[in-house]
Parts: sequence; C-alpha cells; structure tokens
Amino acid sequence: MLRDQLATFIRQNLLHDASQPVGPDDSLIDSGIVNSMGLLRLVSFIEQQTGVRLPDTMITPDNFETITAIDAAVQQVRGKATT
Repeated sequence: MLRDQLATFIRQNLLHDASQPVGPDDSLIDSGIVNSMGLLRLVSFIEQQTGVRLPDTMITPDNFETITAIDAAVQQVRGKATT
C-alpha cells in the first residue's frame, strides 16, 4: 500500500529519528519534516515506486501536507491516466 511505503520512506529518509511514528494525517510540511529538498526526494520516490509522474501543477503544499494527501494526489493522476 502506497501510504505504508510513504511512511517508511519518510521515517527512514526525512526524519532525524527514524523510530518516530508518522501517521497518515500528520502534517509533514508544517512540522518541518518535508522541506523543499524533501519534497523533491518524495516526488522521485513516488515516481519510482508507482510509475506515476506527478505533473508540476500537482506538486503543491496542499498535495504534500500529509501522507493521505499524497496518496490522494497519486490516485487522482492514476485516475486521469486510465480515462
């Protein structure tokens, strides 16, 4: 499941303390977990894991605020690709 993969990636690559839990609705940007460099790393990870290329217009703070929001953005792109 993408949400689980995102949580693991964030814990292992973006947190200073990998034992800190990251919930699906925890704020990633407001808490400082994801900054501009982290955002680029997340986008790259998503593209590698899912094969979905997120358009630049979708790489916004709203779409990357939580794991739930990221997952919804990926699903939205997937939906557009299949229609």
